[in-house]
Amino acid sequence: MRTDPVTLLEHSSRPSGKAEATNAPFGYDCRGTGPGLQPDAGQIITAAPACPAPTVGWRWMVVVVAKSKPKIPRITFAAPSQFSLDEGRWIEIEQAFGCCLDGQTRQEILVVTKQFLQFDEAQTSTGRMEDAVKRTRRLCEDATALLATLADTSCRYKTITRDYVDETIAASGGQDNLINFTAQISWFVKACIAALDQMEDMTAHRFWPDGLAWQIWIKQLTRIAKEHHLPTAARKDTDKKKPGQVSPFVAFVWKLQAYIPAAHRRATQSIDALSGAISTARSRTKSPV
Repeated sequence: MRTDPVTLLEHSSRPSGKAEATNAPFGYDCRGTGPGLQPDAGQIITAAPACPAPTVGWRWMVVVVAKSKPKIPRITFAAPSQFSLDEGRWIEIEQAFGCCLDGQTRQEILVVTKQFLQFDEAQTSTGRMEDAVKRTRRLCEDATALLATLADTSCRYKTITRDYVDETIAASGGQDNLINFTAQISWFVKACIAALDQMEDMTAHRFWPDGLAWQIWIKQLTRIAKEHHLPTAARKDTDKKKPGQVSPFVAFVWKLQAYIPAAHRRATQSIDALSGAISTARSRTKSPV
């Protein structure tokens, strides 16, 4: 399913308090459809530099972009993640957190984690802008060369031979001549040039920066913890902490991360590194106004 251009947003409404997990979208959509949109397998999300003003209940989210090779402003979602946690792993997570998690809290954590894995896979596997530019340039060059060949009036071929070839090709395709075809190729070359200009402009926006899905995931986990009155602190000033003292939320994320595929983990070198990454993820999202 193709979607209209979208930009990344964070849903700011609160759950109704019922014992069911929210199915709110994971950090994107600005079309005013509200909660309930889930990416389907094969769904294409095309980002854009700007969107209409968000509806009530949404807030803009701007992420500081790390330097990485620009990606195309489009991602395709694969099938939803089959990630799950058995009772033994939930108990280990609770022990790390120092808190018991009821059924609703567990479900909400599981939902946003599955959405994170699906989104992270989509943004990681999307195409690079430099490859898109290379393909567009090649198409433009090949089409330009074809135009030059069609217009070739050199003495390489006799005029009568060139006219015979062109008329035979046109007749074989049900046309009187190649004029319309030549015009279409000319249009195609101009479209390629315009597309290259657009790609150059889009490159400056740095879509799908590395770690974006992880940052949103951390904010979603923080939101869930706050709503259920669980610890959320993630101190960065490790020199002021007592040896071995770890913020419960950081210990919770550390243990939860241990159960997701390695390719999606962040700041795994140490607890302190993870604590800093969590604090950074929270601080890197702010309103642009």
